[in-house]
Amino acid sequence: MAAAWFFASLIGGFALILLGARAAGVGVLGSVGGAVLGMFNGAANPDLFPGHMSVGATIALVICGLFGLSWQTPEWQSPASRSTLVIIAVVVAVAGIASAVVIHHLDVDDWTVGRQLLVALDSAFVAFLCLVQPIRAMTPSQPLDR
Repeated sequence: MAAAWFFASLIGGFALILLGARAAGVGVLGSVGGAVLGMFNGAANPDLFPGHMSVGATIALVICGLFGLSWQTPEWQSPASRSTLVIIAVVVAVAGIASAVVIHHLDVDDWTVGRQLLVALDSAFVAFLCLVQPIRAMTPSQPLDR
C-alpha cells in the first residue's frame, strides 16, 4: 500500500502543479519526502514504519504546502481559474474521504483510526490549499473565467 501511495503522490503532485494548483502540488510532493524522513525516524523498529511515515508525510504536507502558497514569481503565477481550483479542491476532498472509508472497511492491520483520520485531514488540507491559493490577477481586457 505504501508503494501505491508513493507513486500516486508523485504523479498527483506534478499533475496538481501542471493544472495550476501549485501550493497543493508542492505540498503533496513534500509529503513524499516527509514520509521517507519519518520512516528513518522509526528505523530502530520496522513495525513502527507506517505510523512514522504517515506523521512525517502530514508534517511535510503542511510545511511544503504553506511554502507553495508563497510561490509567486510572475512566470509561474497560477494559470488556473478560481472555478478550476474549486473543482480540484472538491475532487481531492472527496477522494481523500473515500480512501479513508475504504481503508477503514478493508480493515488493514497497520492502519489505525488515527492514520485513517490523517488521510482525510491531509486531503482536506490539500483542498484548502487549492481554495486559498492566489490566482493570476486578470486585467480588464481578460475574461473573468477561462
